[in-house]
Amino acid sequence: MKQSDFQMLFLLLVFILGFLLNRNLSKINEKILDFTPYLRSYWVLSVLILVISLMLNILNLNYDPFKDKQIISDWINTYALLIFAILTGYQAFKQIQDGRFDKLSQDAITNFRAGESRFNEARDLYKDALAIKPKDINILRNFGELAMILGDDVLFEQIIKKMKKVAKDTKEIIILHYLEIGKELLSEDIRSAKREIKNLIKFLKDNPNSLDGLGWSFGELQSSSSYKALSGDPKTILTSLIDLLSKKLNDEAKLEFMDKYQ
Repeated sequence: MKQSDFQMLFLLLVFILGFLLNRNLSKINEKILDFTPYLRSYWVLSVLILVISLMLNILNLNYDPFKDKQIISDWINTYALLIFAILTGYQAFKQIQDGRFDKLSQDAITNFRAGESRFNEARDLYKDALAIKPKDINILRNFGELAMILGDDVLFEQIIKKMKKVAKDTKEIIILHYLEIGKELLSEDIRSAKREIKNLIKFLKDNPNSLDGLGWSFGELQSSSSYKALSGDPKTILTSLIDLLSKKLNDEAKLEFMDKYQ
């Protein structure tokens, strides 16, 4: 094989690989790799460096690489060391990122639980945490409740959209329903709230033991001015909903609530 033929073949393979990755990168990342945005950028840059380096080496060849075994051996050693360095850097970068995410998450929760005077700080911390791990369901749930309490409809819808993509566990789905219902009731949109309650009741009937161990504290909502300012039917319905999800309703009251809104 001539050098020019080999170079053309290599460029063709690089083009095909780039085309396939471009078409399927989001699916590969979602189903297999699940990289966070920062780690994904790290790998894209690393692979780009490898490909460009390899391409430049091949384009500068003055020999047939299939016959010169020593050169190929040197290449293998060089690129093995480069790949090892990239993997080592990845592990170090990941540890730094995970540590920062854990601190942001804990600080956000602390500020959220501290009360309304710290809600803005909590919102900023949740945003920073989601920038690192946008699919973390625990952050999404807490941030969603904060956005609901603050009445930030745009932010709330963004979070709910993400939650719907990642919520798989029955408890996560219940919290998703709770947030959607709570948002409508805090806005005093009883009609929309009743529609969402109907969906929740259907889910609970299909999953009869799903409330066991829900482990959700409604304290942040109940201590907020948004909840305290609520009155009439929206307040009554939201309070009953909280009691239902907290398993504070007796069997008779539970059946009455479910029969009323199903």
